[in-house]
Amino acid sequence: MKKLIAIILTLAMVSAMSVTAFAASDPQTNNTQDMTVTATSYSTFVYSIPETLEVTSAKTSFTVGITNYDLADGYSIQFTTYQGNTDKLFTMTNNADNTKTANLQLFDDSAAFVDGDILATFSKSDLDGGTNTKTLYAGFADNQNIPAGTYTGVVSFRIDIVMDNAG
Repeated sequence: MKKLIAIILTLAMVSAMSVTAFAASDPQTNNTQDMTVTATSYSTFVYSIPETLEVTSAKTSFTVGITNYDLADGYSIQFTTYQGNTDKLFTMTNNADNTKTANLQLFDDSAAFVDGDILATFSKSDLDGGTNTKTLYAGFADNQNIPAGTYTGVVSFRIDIVMDNAG
């Protein structure tokens, strides 16, 4: 009886198996298909920002610039700062006493910069025309009672390729 049940179960399992069906077809030869390929070569550039700056006056100059560029038409290169500080000041700390601080400002010939402001923009036509540097200034912010000492801080710059007339 066990053998009969085993045979019936085996037959039930075999009949439940799926079988791949093959359809007869005519062989196709000499088929071709074209593919359109698009490739993008991205803009490149080398920027320059001083690694260190010793502020020796209320208006110490430094230069940012672009060299060795391959910039697509309709694009510019922008320099901005990002500190998370919206009051135009960058905090510096006294090297001997970290409880003492002083505020540094960045500015150009017309105004002080707020964090995130565009410090310099170089369009392709500017660069092609030979304009590839901009002079900026750093100095202690006015109206501070700064204790004597040497102060150190970091100003972080962001350099981006942006579309002209964006926004």
